[in-house]
Amino acid sequence: MLNIEPDRISVAVGLVLDSRHRVLIGCRTVRDQYFGKWEFPGGKIQIGESVSDALKRELDEEIGILVISSTHFDSFNYDYPDRKVRLNFRLVERYSGEPNSLEQQDLRWVEINDLGRFDMLAPNFRIIEQLRKMKGRLRMAKSPFKRYSGFSLFRNALSNHRKWPRAWRDPEPRKSYDVIIIGAGGHGLATAYYLAKLHGVKNIAVLEKGWLGGGNTGRNTTIVRSNYMLDGNANFYEHSLKLWEGLSKDLNYNVMFSQRGVLNLAHSDSEMESFAIRGNAMRLNGIDAELLLPDQIRQMVPHLDCSQTTRYPIFGGLLQERGGTARHDAVAWGYARGADALGVDIIQNCEVSGIRVKNNRVVGVDTNRGSIDAPKVGLAVAGNSSRLAAMAGLKLPIESHVLQAMVTEPLKPIIHTVVTSGASHVYINQTDKGEVLFGGDLDLYNSYAQRGNLPRIEYVVQSVLTLFPCLRRVRLMRTWGGVMDMSMDGSPIIGKLPIDGMYLNGGWCYGGFKATPGSGWCFAHTIAHDEPHELNKALSLERFETGALLDEKGSGAFAFSH
Repeated sequence: MLNIEPDRISVAVGLVLDSRHRVLIGCRTVRDQYFGKWEFPGGKIQIGESVSDALKRELDEEIGILVISSTHFDSFNYDYPDRKVRLNFRLVERYSGEPNSLEQQDLRWVEINDLGRFDMLAPNFRIIEQLRKMKGRLRMAKSPFKRYSGFSLFRNALSNHRKWPRAWRDPEPRKSYDVIIIGAGGHGLATAYYLAKLHGVKNIAVLEKGWLGGGNTGRNTTIVRSNYMLDGNANFYEHSLKLWEGLSKDLNYNVMFSQRGVLNLAHSDSEMESFAIRGNAMRLNGIDAELLLPDQIRQMVPHLDCSQTTRYPIFGGLLQERGGTARHDAVAWGYARGADALGVDIIQNCEVSGIRVKNNRVVGVDTNRGSIDAPKVGLAVAGNSSRLAAMAGLKLPIESHVLQAMVTEPLKPIIHTVVTSGASHVYINQTDKGEVLFGGDLDLYNSYAQRGNLPRIEYVVQSVLTLFPCLRRVRLMRTWGGVMDMSMDGSPIIGKLPIDGMYLNGGWCYGGFKATPGSGWCFAHTIAHDEPHELNKALSLERFETGALLDEKGSGAFAFSH
C-alpha cells in the first residue's frame, strides 16, 4: 500500500523487454490532450493494492500477459497541467503469454535507441535515458513460451536432442476454474488458446478423458478448404482459412499447412452448373474459386482417369487454390503448447462423468479425478456431444456415425493436390510421407465406435480405383474410424446452450478439422462475451427452432445425408 499526497494519483508502469532487448510501448487511444502519445503499458493503482499487484492486473487487462515476477526500476512524482501522478516503474522479469492489444491500442516492440523517434509522454524521457545507459546489463523478460528457431534446433542437436524442454505441463486439476473446456482436441485447445490470448481469460482448464489429440483430430483426412456457397458457412470458413495461413507463425509451431489446392470433380452437366453457381457465390464473398475444364484437370492431375469410358466421366471441376492440407497432430500440439504457455491447464486422463447444474446454471463438473467448479463449461467433444449434453439433461439435434479413412503404402509423389468426387463421395490426397490418404461416406448406422465395417472400405477403394486405376496394385496399409457428430442440416453448431454458462462446439459432420482455428476463435468469443460473434451467429442452436437452416446440399433434415 502506498502513502502519497491525497491529490496525487499513483500509477504502476511496466518495462517489458524481449530477447532482442526491444521494449514494448503503446499509443494512447483516449481522446484527450495526450491522444496519440506513446507510453509504457500500465495503469492506476487501486486503493489497498501494491505496485506489483497493480502492474500484474493492468498488464493482464491491457495487453493480455500474466506477470510472474518484476523488480523495482524507478519511482518519481510528475505534475501534468491537469493532474499530479506518482509513477512507479517496474522491470518485468518473467511473464506468461504474448502481448496483444486488448484495448485497441497500437503496440510496438521498439529498439531502446529508437525510442526517441516516438512522440512519448514527457515523464518517460527520464526512463528512456536510464534504459540507454543500462542497455547492456538489462535482463529481458522471460516467457515460459520457449520459441523454436533454427538456432534452437542446432543447439539441441549438440545434445542429440535430449535437452528439449517439455512442450506443455501435466498439471493436477485445481478445485475451480473460470472456464472449463471439455475435449482436448483441436477445437477445445484452440478455444482455450484464443480465450487466453485474445480475451484475457487465464484461469482455464481443458479436460480430456484420454490423451491430447486422440479423438477426431488425430483421425481425419487433414483437408482444409472454405469452398462453401451459403453466407453463414462461407464467411466463417473463410475466416478460418485466413487463420490457417498465419497459424504456424502465430503458434511458433510448424503445422505443415500446405496450400496445394482442393479440386472438386464434376461428373455431369448439371454438376458443372451447380459448381458454377457455387463458384460465383464464393467469389462474391471474396473467396477464390476457378472453374476448370477437363483438359485443365488432365494437365493438373495426370494420373487421374479422364477418359469417357470410366464409370464417372469428368466434365470439369471447381478449384480452390488456397485450400490444401495440414498435419493434424501438429495442429493439436501447437495449440496445446501455445495454450499452456498462456497458463491454461491441460489435464489428460480426466474423464467427465457428470455436469452439475443448479437453478438452470452450470456450476461445475464431476470427473474421475474429483469435482471441479466452474461458472462456464464449453463442450468440444465431436461425436460425444450428445453424451455430454445428456449429463446436463439436454438433447441435441445431432446423430453420431462412424466415418472411416485409410492409407496405402508410401509411393513417390503422384497426386499434388486434394481431389474430391461428389458422385462417388470420395476424397484423396497424398501425404508428405508418400501415403495415398482417402476416405468416403459414413457407415450409415448410429455408432460411438472408432471402427467401421468392411463393406464401406470396399466401396471407398472401388471409388478410388475408378478415379486412379494406376493404384490398383498398391497395398492398403491401415484403416481407422472417427465418430462424426452429424447435425440435421450438415452445418456446425457454435453457441450457447439452454443452460446458463454452457456452450456447444459441435455438429461438424465431415468438416471439423478445416474449421479448427475459426471454430476456436469464434467459440472463445462466444464464451468470453456470452454471445456469438457475427461470424458464428448463423451457427447457433436456435436455427433448428426458427427454421433458418444452413443446408448446403439441400437434402433435408436427415443427419446421414450430409
